[in-house]
Amino acid sequence: MPEPATKADVKEAVQEAVQQLMFLIRDLGVAIRADVAQLRADVGADMAQLRTDVGADMAQLRADVGADMAQLRADVDIDIARHVNAANEETLARLDAILEASEAARVAAETRYTALRADFEAHRDDATVHRAPRRRAR
Repeated sequence: MPEPATKADVKEAVQEAVQQLMFLIRDLGVAIRADVAQLRADVGADMAQLRTDVGADMAQLRADVGADMAQLRADVDIDIARHVNAANEETLARLDAILEASEAARVAAETRYTALRADFEAHRDDATVHRAPRRRAR
């Protein structure tokens, strides 16, 4: 059977246990600080990688948007050209109709002129015979 512990033995055992507990707390603090430092380093590395990835993604996005904008401009230019060509075709059709109407009017005017000229020539001699005498100046 073990000897009964004295008050001094208990005090010494408690002091030793407290001292071991202090060493454990100190070691735990050192370990926690090391873990925090490692976490900070990991987070810093992750943030640097994230910045690099985001930068690359942004560059690719800018390139894609630039290409899309160029394609959109080309599509708009093509649409504008189609509308302009359609308007030009419509204008040309109107001008052709005006030209045909003008040609028909010219032919009609020449025909009318020819008829009037022939009528004039036919009645020219009659006009000189029936002309009123000139009045003399006073």
